[in-house]
Amino acid sequence: MARAVKKRTVKKPAKRNVAKRRSAPRLAAKKKTSAPRGPKAKPFALDWHTHIFVPEAVAFNRDHMVVNGFRPAPQAAEGRSFTRGEMTWDLDPVKRTDTMDKMRVDMQLLSASLVHQCTYWADPEESLKYDRMSNERIAELCQKYPSRFVGIATMPLQAPELAAAELERAVKDLGLKGGNISSHVNGTELGLAGLDPLWAKAVELDVPIYIHPHGSASDRFQRFLFWNSVGQNLEETMAMLSLVHDGVMDAYPTLKIVFAHGGGFLPYAPGRVDRNTDNERRGRLNGSKIQGQVSEYFDRFYYDTCLYDPIMLNTLASRVGADRLIMGSDYPVGDLDPVGFVERERSIGDSLRKGILGGTASKLLKIGA
Repeated sequence: MARAVKKRTVKKPAKRNVAKRRSAPRLAAKKKTSAPRGPKAKPFALDWHTHIFVPEAVAFNRDHMVVNGFRPAPQAAEGRSFTRGEMTWDLDPVKRTDTMDKMRVDMQLLSASLVHQCTYWADPEESLKYDRMSNERIAELCQKYPSRFVGIATMPLQAPELAAAELERAVKDLGLKGGNISSHVNGTELGLAGLDPLWAKAVELDVPIYIHPHGSASDRFQRFLFWNSVGQNLEETMAMLSLVHDGVMDAYPTLKIVFAHGGGFLPYAPGRVDRNTDNERRGRLNGSKIQGQVSEYFDRFYYDTCLYDPIMLNTLASRVGADRLIMGSDYPVGDLDPVGFVERERSIGDSLRKGILGGTASKLLKIGA
């Protein structure tokens, strides 16, 4: 009997998804030929150095301003001649933000103009009254326009305990982000003015202190606006030297100090200061508490870029590090293109430039940007 032959079943090959295979190259090609990306998003720009003028405070202080040589004002002009336009006087946020948009500035840090309303000369309680008024006015703007404005507070430095208490109130109750002080207290250097309550409070609150001089009282600086062109820089130089030599920076290692106008003259000419520190350390330094060289403290400070000179911007970045620089215009009387001033310095890399324009300030002020 013949054996039955088992019929083999041949499996048919699986159908290939031709459509799918054919479509793959087309998809890839489509991805490659997609529309080019648009321009990079502009980095966030925060202008650290901007002022507002509170009319009541200016009127109270009108006989004690550097613009009048710290003498009685010749006219009761409510200070209007000291401003550029009306935008800072009536605090019109529409006019101000329109100007900010033209300047490509996203946010301003508002501070009272100490040149016009520094009241350290007054009775401490009276001074505190006008500081509170200014701080509350700034806070109102910041609360109404939180995406455009943040603020810092002024305080009566002639009464350090009151100053510390007002800084705490301004930060905790008003939502302000730090303090705004001058370069001396009625002729006494900052490191000798008994300001430990204020320094300690700033460290406790972890907020920056911005140093912007209210002007030099010397008659030598009244000619040709020298008080503004070079006097402010000398004031900042003396303030920085005092904070270093009088031991403030060593006593408060986490204290955050920001200087106006690029820090005055000191960061650009440390050689002679360091030389004297070496030569006189055991002789005529007369109680200096400095631990090393003055220049070794430069990267402990922050500096705004209100310099007007690209060579100086380059020098400052090289000396202290671009990560210590913060864009500042001195609005409304200063640089009308602070963003462009920073952008044109090509020696600064893109990541560091982004920090100067707004990143570093955002971290100091603890704002999300």
